[in-house]
Formats: sequence, structure tokens, C-alpha cells
Amino acid sequence: MNRCEHCPHCCVPAQAVGAVEAYLSQQPKNHVISDSEAPKLNNLIQKAERELEKYGNKLQDLIEASEKEKIRISSAIYQLRAMVKPSIHRLAPEILSLIFTICWEDTREDELWSSKSPIRSMALTFSHVCNRWRALARSLPQIWSHIRLVFEDKCTRVVAVKLHDFMKFCLDKSGEHPLRLSITNDDSLSNLHIPAVRDAFKHCHRWKDVSLSVWDHGDLVDPPNALPLLETLKVHIQPPGPNRFHKHGIATPRLRFLEMSHIQNANLDLKSLSQLTLTGAGYSLSNVLGILQSCRVLRKISFHMFAEDDLRLPEAYSDINSPLESLEVGGFRHGGILFQRITLPHLAHLSVGGYMDRGEVPRFPVTEFCQFLARSQPPLTALHISRLTIEHHRFLDMLASAPSIQILEVVNPSSTYSDLPLIDAFLEQMNFSLLQSSFRLVEQYRDTPLLPNLSELIFDFQFQPFSTRRLYSMLRSRRDKERWPKDCTGQTQLQAFTLKCNPMHLDVYYRSRLEHLEEEGLKMTINYHHVFGL
Repeated sequence: MNRCEHCPHCCVPAQAVGAVEAYLSQQPKNHVISDSEAPKLNNLIQKAERELEKYGNKLQDLIEASEKEKIRISSAIYQLRAMVKPSIHRLAPEILSLIFTICWEDTREDELWSSKSPIRSMALTFSHVCNRWRALARSLPQIWSHIRLVFEDKCTRVVAVKLHDFMKFCLDKSGEHPLRLSITNDDSLSNLHIPAVRDAFKHCHRWKDVSLSVWDHGDLVDPPNALPLLETLKVHIQPPGPNRFHKHGIATPRLRFLEMSHIQNANLDLKSLSQLTLTGAGYSLSNVLGILQSCRVLRKISFHMFAEDDLRLPEAYSDINSPLESLEVGGFRHGGILFQRITLPHLAHLSVGGYMDRGEVPRFPVTEFCQFLARSQPPLTALHISRLTIEHHRFLDMLASAPSIQILEVVNPSSTYSDLPLIDAFLEQMNFSLLQSSFRLVEQYRDTPLLPNLSELIFDFQFQPFSTRRLYSMLRSRRDKERWPKDCTGQTQLQAFTLKCNPMHLDVYYRSRLEHLEEEGLKMTINYHHVFGL
């Protein structure tokens, strides 16, 4: 073996390649081998190929060894440079404390609560860096005031004790700082979360942002008569049942965001409330109207009409004027009564969704809704309608009453069997190029541009067929300003369109034409519903 003159690696002489080169040097370039030479030369070629493969393997080994050496040297240089140059480890404790505090204050709530880890704590992360950071983190009580515990399904008693101990440690280290606390119990048969919940209630005078999603088997502790620092409260208590949250009024002067599930009345002070979400069963129309009447700074409310209502509402709920800006109603029924009783002059976002009840889809109260719009004169910019029955001409009446709409979402609408398909009538009326045309399906609206300010349109049709030709023509007319009639000057060009439908209702030809509109600048999303058997 010979050693390479440039490196310590051994080089094996290439004997077969030497024989090949010797043979080639003795023959002219146009030499034609004889039949007797062929077997010998083929054997020589195979030996040379094996030697070539060995050199390739050695070269790869050399590259890998060099890469490892490069990484080792780079790591050593990085560590030495960190010792020579100033780094965060050499910052004064006062500056590090400021950095820790800023990170704590800037933590987004969704990042804090969305982690799947049973324990989520920024302070814990800081304290694991080094001894100096650990000591510094323990000296800053405010960064221990973010506590999130998850008692997962089939949580063991050992894990539950560790979670509880960590919570007690955080409660002790956080001093009297306001708490951001989340406790979740996923196991309906377990009560391992109860000790942690009880300790949390002992510090409820410090609650600021709190989320409780737990199962209550009758052993939760009532809070005191006041929660002076509370700003955000999310309470999801299972199983559904009578109100168990509190029997007496609770003073919550700072409460701005409230989310409740399966709790008809938490007896909280809602005078400062700006956003309310009611999920689960048990909320009657009387509950909602009472909240709208008493909460004078409420800006957003979301609820479901699941409870059976006594429609003989108190006379005090006859005319409620609210500063509400966003209204979301699911399980929609008795909607006519709702729209008769409220006036919302600042409403910008409205979402109403029905559901299948004994094989029937509830009707949308168009008359009451149009009267509500005329009475309120709201700056309505976004409308979402889902799973409701509307005759096509009443649907057009409703949209004609709200020309300020910029975003419209229609999900699985329904119309009577004898009625003209609602979607086709809507597409015809939305087509700018058909204004003043004799081909209008609805004569009443021949000269009326529907939703002139619409910039985003969302369709979700799981079962309803629609005219792909009318859809493409309408979208084209809303994009091509040059073909707009003179009456359409000043109207808004459609910017985004989303379609989710049965794949059988959108053929390949019109799918390609719609995609061509996307190439011309229309932001488009097309998805399909799963159809069993396809």
C-alpha cells in the first residue's frame, strides 16, 4: 500500500486500470479486437469497474469524515467565540429580568393555552437554561403567574400529584401577581383534578385570565362574592345540568370576555362585558335578550338557541337597543321574535345558522329581518347564512336591503320544492352584465345591482346543485370592469371566491374556466365534500 502525498489515507494501486491503460497505449485508436481477445478484455473491464467502485466508496468515506471534522471545528470555534464576545449570559441581572418580563407580557394567549403538554410554563423554560437563569427566574414572581394544567384522559394519580405540586409551586412563587390560569380535565370518570381546582379557587381574588374546562360531580367549590381582577373567563362544565356555578351574585367589575358552556346564569356582573360566547344547551331567548338589555358595552355575542322557549316574553324585552357589532346565532329558531325585539345600529357582522329538526330546515324570517334592517340601519359588512330555508325572491329582498355587505357566506341553503332554485336566481341577479337584460329570471330586480360592494363570496353546497354556467358568468362579470354597464360605475370588484361542493356538480370544463379567473387575479379556493361511494 502507498500513502497519498496530500493526506494520511492509504491508496491501493489500481492494477486492473494499469493493465487497461497499458493495453490502450499499445493499440491504435481505431483498433478492432479479435474474437480471441474479447473474453480477456471483458474480464479486465469487470476488474477495472470494481476498482472504480472502491475508489468511489473511499471518496464518500473521506467526504463524510471531513464533514464531521468541519462540524467539530465549527462547534469549538463557536463555543470559544461565545466566551470571548459579549453574550446574553454576561448581561446584568436587571437587563435579563427586563427581557424575561417582556417575554412574559408578550406571550399570546392562544400560544399559552394551545400546547398539548400537561404543563406549560415560560418560567419553567427559563429556569432550565442554567443555574444563573434558574435563580433569576425564581426571583421574578410575575413570570410564574401563567399556569396551564391538563389532566388528560386516563391520567394517573402520580401525574395528577405532579401537576398539583407544580401548580402550588407556581402559586407560591407568583406572590400576589394576577393569575393567568387554565385547568382542563378530559376524563369524565376522574376526579383527580379536584384538588388543583380547589387550590385555584383559594387564589381566585388574583384571577385575571381563567379557563376552566372540567367535569363537575358536585364537589367543585363556589367562588367568593367578588373577583376584582378578572378580565377573561372561560367556563366549560360537564355534564349539562342545572346551574351549579354560583348561587349568589359575583362582583366582576373588570370582566370583558366571557365564554360559558352549559351554564344558564353564572350570576356575574356583566356591566363591563364586551364579548360573550354561550355554547352548549340551555340558553333561552329570554336569557339572551336580558343580557343585551343589561350589557350596555357589549360588542359581540355568540349563542345557540337550544332551549325550549316560552315565547310570551316579558314586556321589558319589547324594544332593546344595543351597541352590538357582531351577532352569531346557531340552532336558529324563533328568529322572527329576536329580530322584532332588537335594534342594532352598529351591527357589522351577522351569522345565523339553522339545523335539521325532524327532517325540516327552519325558515329564515325575511320579513322581520328586513324590518330589523330598516329600523337599525346598521353598517352591515359581513353576512353568514347556514342551513336555512328561504324562497328565492325573499332571499333577494333580504340582500337588496343590505347593499353595504362586503363578505357573504351561504352554506347549504334550502328552498321550497315549487320554488325556483335559490342559488340560480341569486347568480342571475348578481351578474352585472345582465342588468337591464330581458333574460333576468327575476323581473322585479332587472335594474337593481345586487350587493354592489361585495368583495368576498363563499359558497358551501354539500347537496344543492347549481348552474356552473351562471356561476362562471357571474364571477366573470364581477371581475371584468370594462364590460360593466354604465350604471355599475363605482361598484366594488370581487376579490375572493371560495366554493365547496359535491364533485359531481362541478364539471371539468367549468372548473378549468374558474381556474383561469384565478390566473387573472381572483383569489380562489375550490374544495369538494366527501361523497360516500366515490
